[in-house]
Amino acid sequence: MDYDGDGRADLALYRRDAQAGSSWWVKSATGAQLFADHKYGGATDIPVPGDYDGDGRADLALFRRDCVNGSSWWVKAASGTQLFAGHKYGGCADIPVPGDYDGDGRADLALYRRDAQAGSSWWVKSATGAQLFADHKYGGATDIPVSGDYTGDGRADFALFRRDCADGSTWWVKNSATGAQVFADHRYGGCADIPVAGDYDGDGRADLALYRRDAQAGSSWWVKSATGAQLFADHKYGGATDIPVSGDYTGDGRADFALFRRDCADGSTWWVKNSATGAQVFADHRYGGCADIPAASNPATT
Repeated sequence: MDYDGDGRADLALYRRDAQAGSSWWVKSATGAQLFADHKYGGATDIPVPGDYDGDGRADLALFRRDCVNGSSWWVKAASGTQLFAGHKYGGCADIPVPGDYDGDGRADLALYRRDAQAGSSWWVKSATGAQLFADHKYGGATDIPVSGDYTGDGRADFALFRRDCADGSTWWVKNSATGAQVFADHRYGGCADIPVAGDYDGDGRADLALYRRDAQAGSSWWVKSATGAQLFADHKYGGATDIPVSGDYTGDGRADFALFRRDCADGSTWWVKNSATGAQVFADHRYGGCADIPAASNPATT
């Protein structure tokens, strides 16, 4: 989530406030304040940042659920231009999963619709308005969508993490361009793990990545390359309530281990470790309130 176009993920938060108005707070990875109390959004909106205009910068984007009038998208470019305002697209329980599904360099309006009866489906509309996928059946009624480019073709794929406490959790990934099955019933993960897909080895493909909260033994990261190699196994880093916000905070082309730790007493903090070198990028870095939503987190898990 790079809001200033420097090739590094920034510390970005969405602060819901029904009285004063919800706002965005974004600090560059280099320390510069990009947005401070920037009013944009409602008190129940879900942040879904991405580069919707293809300028290389993340935009201020929100998905507003509405069971009466239809859910809508609100997107303002980093430059201030309004890209979408009240754009109706989606149901009131849909999970937003923006990504570039057509390879045009722009994030698309994408949703995962859970349905135990008719079958869960994907709905994707291009940032230019074209319907890319409508009622595309793929997934279960409790699956967690973890969209990313798992094939390295420059397009986001249909990806799901299916929790299973009895037989082991699994990954399901289908190439959005060809329809080919990339992973099917691939066992990797525990029944409470949080999926945090990203490219941890710099090969241009999203990896199977998980954050495992553990108050006793210490929370850990588990990452398997899209090619099958184990990159990290039980890598200890984080607390039992931390929110994973993986991204490339160093600009080296690899996703880093990143966490947002809510703290109502002393102020919330960011913790980021370079996944390639192990160097600490941010440690106990105070930035945010105790109810803020980190904009890089998966809305299906937070």
